[in-house]
Amino acid sequence: ASSAALRTVMAAGVPVAVTPLPLFDEAGSAVLRLSGTDPDSLADGIADLLADPAQRAAAAMAAYGWCMERSWGSTGLRLAGMLRGLAAGVDAS
Repeated sequence: ASSAALRTVMAAGVPVAVTPLPLFDEAGSAVLRLSGTDPDSLADGIADLLADPAQRAAAAMAAYGWCMERSWGSTGLRLAGMLRGLAAGVDAS
């Protein structure tokens, strides 16, 4: 699972760049993946992101959307639908 810090930043509606560590795999394409963890990779990736406003905007929207799909409200609605579906298939007699 991704860290709570990652989810907090993603919910802020800003572009999120992460290192290529397995911790961030759950976020999928909702984050921008930097090429490495060394200082040069971090600097190059951040510089590329700062130079591309369209990429920043798309990344921010993707991160925010990812969080909204996993919000308590969305999760509750999915769970309620599953429970209604299970209840509809149960014989009450």
